Amino acid sequence: RVMWELEVEIRLNFYLALLARFTADTATQVRTFNERILEIVLIQLREGDIAPLQVKIAEVQAAQAQQAEIAALNNYYAATRRLAALAGWTEPTLEPRGILPDAAQLPPGVDLAALAAGNQPRLKTLQAAVDHGEAALKLARRNTVPEPSFGIYYGRERDAFANVNYNIILGTITMRIPVWQRNRREKAYAKSNISVVRTERDAFAQALPPLTEAAAAAVDAAAKQIDLYEASIFPSLQSNLELLNKGYELGEIDVLQVSLARERFFAVQTGLMQGYADYVRARADLERIVGVDPFRATPS
Repeated sequence: RVMWELEVEIRLNFYLALLARFTADTATQVRTFNERILEIVLIQLREGDIAPLQVKIAEVQAAQAQQAEIAALNNYYAATRRLAALAGWTEPTLEPRGILPDAAQLPPGVDLAALAAGNQPRLKTLQAAVDHGEAALKLARRNTVPEPSFGIYYGRERDAFANVNYNIILGTITMRIPVWQRNRREKAYAKSNISVVRTERDAFAQALPPLTEAAAAAVDAAAKQIDLYEASIFPSLQSNLELLNKGYELGEIDVLQVSLARERFFAVQTGLMQGYADYVRARADLERIVGVDPFRATPS
């Protein structure tokens, strides 16, 4: 149980560290873009092409971009430290490399209830406790049955008056007293322990299906949210930003429009990363409840 939970936690924090790195990279791109815009605006101001107000706007946008980059880098550092602590990484730096899992919904045909019933670590632990209690009760009942000891004695005696030798053979049966009232305390304790553990096992088994359904619904909802971002919101915004950049270079739009669009781009990018974070967290919760990765399980 501990090993499985640790594996799930390490995998989750690896994905979160990747997301933090992607967010930090995006923040760096935004900061670089805003600094370039500020340089252009200052040149235009010296040439008298724009008003000083646009310079102030560009300066504010550049400062905000710097702050966002610092916060994103700090979050990335914290994420790598958490991952290093979980994985036992002793080196001073940790640079996770990899790809995020596909934001897929649960495959059809996977019986989550059956997977949880056979693999859920806590359920298996409780069942093992029930089995142990039943074995202890069986042992206590067996010790209640009297265990007699059998013996045999052989002796030889001589009657001196009759001048006769006698062979004497005796059988013995030894039993402890009291005979039928042994191990009452042990039996009572074993019965009480089984009753408590069995009740806990049954209650947890009854709660598993709704927990599993809720976790599966969270996974599917997060996957749909990511699909929405990747299919419609993110691509259209990228194309609009490219048009805005070209428009600014041609002098068709001002710095305020470009800066606001760039800020919107960063917000959408951050929303997409947050959607992925919700997805990997939901998958981790589902894996903890089921006891295996349902995306790798054989469909029933």
